[in-house]
Amino acid sequence: MEWNGEKLLLEAVRKDLFVGHNNDEKVSVGFRVLDSDDKYAIINGSPCKNTNIESTPVTADEWKEHEGTYADGVFRFGFITKGDKAFFIDEGQHYPCFPVTSYLFYAGEYGLLEFSKQGNAQIMTIQGAWHYTHMNEE
Repeated sequence: MEWNGEKLLLEAVRKDLFVGHNNDEKVSVGFRVLDSDDKYAIINGSPCKNTNIESTPVTADEWKEHEGTYADGVFRFGFITKGDKAFFIDEGQHYPCFPVTSYLFYAGEYGLLEFSKQGNAQIMTIQGAWHYTHMNEE
């Protein structure tokens, strides 16, 4: 399994539960069918929907258009690049992001970040559920 950019060897605990070790961190992975249409992996207690997304190599130049502050009137997040690395910002903390495509990033405990356009607005969606609009800060 790939976890935060690192390959982990999973050990079977039982038929549908596995454990991997990343330094001092233990990662539990279970596989369950939670409904009839979709498959989920349960990673450290959080359900993660199985998706078939082809990872494509991208360069940091392709991420520049996503940089900035995103908000929904209550919450405020940032996305920046430093060199060839991308970071999600929440309350001043920088969390490394791993590119899946030029518009889709894995941000650790925050899950998937997806960048899209809705009309003239740049949108950042977290985990396919929470939508934040790019703030034009001059």
